[in-house]
Amino acid sequence: MFIRLTSEVQSLRKELQELKPERKKTKTLVMPSDPFKDIESFLEFEKGLQEINEAFISLESELKLVAKAPNFVKNCWKKIITDELGERLCWKGTDTKRSVRNFSTTKAIRNATLSLGYTEDTFIKDTRTFFQFAKNRIKLRNDYKNKKNVN
Repeated sequence: MFIRLTSEVQSLRKELQELKPERKKTKTLVMPSDPFKDIESFLEFEKGLQEINEAFISLESELKLVAKAPNFVKNCWKKIITDELGERLCWKGTDTKRSVRNFSTTKAIRNATLSLGYTEDTFIKDTRTFFQFAKNRIKLRNDYKNKKNVN
């Protein structure tokens, strides 16, 4: 068990060492410090990405630094929007939910995902799953908080 933990710590240190120089290369920070909670502020962010090409490129490079893990797409979305906002968006769009397919944020995440070697199908599947299960994540988080408060 200790050997496995030691190797895991070593791999995390190695990944940190790889990410540090990449982080220094990124000059302008576009990614929000806190994920967007409401649709209006997210749409303002989108508008800025569409108007300023440098912001789009910067966001794409920042996203590559989010995580180099199997949950890359999910981690990217979690850095940008909350589950509460994710619950009001979806991949294709419905009468009550807006589609994320044509957003610049989606394109930036897609480009970052593809540049890290993931496939287009993986990106689409992970994005759909993120929005599909946003409601479940909120419910699980609330149940956990309620259970913790009862004990």
